[in-house]
Amino acid sequence: MKPADTNLTKTARPRYIGKGERCLSLGERRVLCYLRESKDAPGIWTVRVEIGRTERVKTSRINPETGKPIIAGGVPIRRRERLGFADDVHDADGKGVLSYEQAKKLAQNWQPAKEEPKASGCTFEDAIHQYRDFDGKKGDKVDRNKKMDHARLRRHVLRLTSKGKPRKGKRLVAHLPKPAPQDPPIAFSALPNMQVNDLTREILEGLRKSFIRDPATCTEKEHKASQASASRNWNSIRSCLENAKKHKPNGIKSADAWRDIKNLGKVGNKREASFTIHDMPRYIARMRQHGHHAEADVFEAWSHIGSRPGEELMSLRVRDFNARSKRIAIPRRSETVFSKSGERLTVLTEQGVAFFQRITAGRSQNAPLLSPDGTTFWSMRKERKHFKAVWLEAGAPEDAIPYHIRHAYASEWTMNGEDREVISGNIGCSAPILKDYYAKWEQSRLQQQIQKTAPKLALDE
Repeated sequence: MKPADTNLTKTARPRYIGKGERCLSLGERRVLCYLRESKDAPGIWTVRVEIGRTERVKTSRINPETGKPIIAGGVPIRRRERLGFADDVHDADGKGVLSYEQAKKLAQNWQPAKEEPKASGCTFEDAIHQYRDFDGKKGDKVDRNKKMDHARLRRHVLRLTSKGKPRKGKRLVAHLPKPAPQDPPIAFSALPNMQVNDLTREILEGLRKSFIRDPATCTEKEHKASQASASRNWNSIRSCLENAKKHKPNGIKSADAWRDIKNLGKVGNKREASFTIHDMPRYIARMRQHGHHAEADVFEAWSHIGSRPGEELMSLRVRDFNARSKRIAIPRRSETVFSKSGERLTVLTEQGVAFFQRITAGRSQNAPLLSPDGTTFWSMRKERKHFKAVWLEAGAPEDAIPYHIRHAYASEWTMNGEDREVISGNIGCSAPILKDYYAKWEQSRLQQQIQKTAPKLALDE
């Protein structure tokens, strides 16, 4: 559990605004949690109780020091319940708005529902419902991602709409693809009620295959898009089944059915840039010539720090930029901060500092760092097509996507000879991933260095 704070009274809570969840231990593996994202909204009280730990099992991996099998498992199993709002903005009423004392009393009395073993076993639908409250491996999965994963499973496995009604569509197949002609067909409608213990590798491979469109009936672009969608769906399905396997009451005997299936890999997600980072000033200048000044600021910000071109940078505020230390603080992931790699400090170049000083001059510390009008946040999901159109209008290659900027930035930095640990820490990825994606650039630089410095043998003919 997280380190416990000793004071969550009303007078002490303001210093926790925007600094993540604060926890107070109540003993017996019970914690009262408080989270307040901003001054404009009240904090939220929740209670978290540890009800046990996952089973400890021997693995096939050997500890090199002892020569014995490594023991895995023993991960805490926790249950969480939202109690209500804190009395930061409105007075406590003992129901929806709670004082510290009221929240503490409720937290001490709350008991999680008992999970009894199912006589009939856990079905695929049961596993999906359980997955709705899955907090992630590290316990920091935010609600929007929980909803997104559960919606994906509800739509593509249970085949239900957001209102719980059966989906309808011409492309919805009635049966799963058969691994062999002699195998009996499996109706898609039977899948939710199927026991997880009865799932086989062939059934799950057929399920994933059903998400991919037939290239004979669609364009190449649509086929690759369906492959990328199938990969995302499969990741959610596998995570859902792994979560169900951890719960002993489910009685799931083996996870081989899904663990033996190889991932599709990176499909429909081309990251190789057809331009260099030195081309970006020309594109940005043309955007400004066309009157797209706010959009140009977004592209320039991406180009200065190589951040992910999603809402990681767009969810930041002016206060996250520090001109004195020449850094931008990426807060930890939350309901309002989209940070894939977690909390980190990104060091800026002198040019980057000058740019962010210009766009933040005279603005409130709580204002968005990047904004279309100075007061509201950009929404990358809503404006994705707009940004692509603005970029193409500025002369970018037709196959260019904003993620190419990150790739071009990292590639240029890698070719300049910087240590991978420095680069990965600044742009927010792991050094092995950096090596895998940009190894070809290192090979190119290595070839140039060898040609330049290695001894050369010239024989006289």
